[in-house]
Amino acid sequence: MGFTGLSVREVLDRAFGKLSPSQTSILREFITPAGTARSVNIDELEAKYPKADIDALLGLAFVRRNDKEMIVVHDLIAKYIAENLRA
Repeated sequence: MGFTGLSVREVLDRAFGKLSPSQTSILREFITPAGTARSVNIDELEAKYPKADIDALLGLAFVRRNDKEMIVVHDLIAKYIAENLRA
C-alpha cells in the first residue's frame, strides 16, 4: 500500500481504520481525559486485552515498550488518538 500524495491525516485515517475494536480500545488507554499522552503499565494492559492485539500495535509502531510501560511513539499519533478515537 503506497502513501504517495496523501496527507498525514489520510495516512493515519487509513492506518487506524484497519485496527480492531480491541486495538482501538488499547490506544485509548494512552490518552488522558484532557487529551494528553500518558504511559501505561504493560501488566495492566495484558490483564485487560489480548496479547496479540498489544503485539500488533507494537508491530505497527504506534506504541513502544519500555521495561514495565508502554508509551505512544509520537505526539502526532497521540493527538490523532485524542481527536479521533475517543469513546
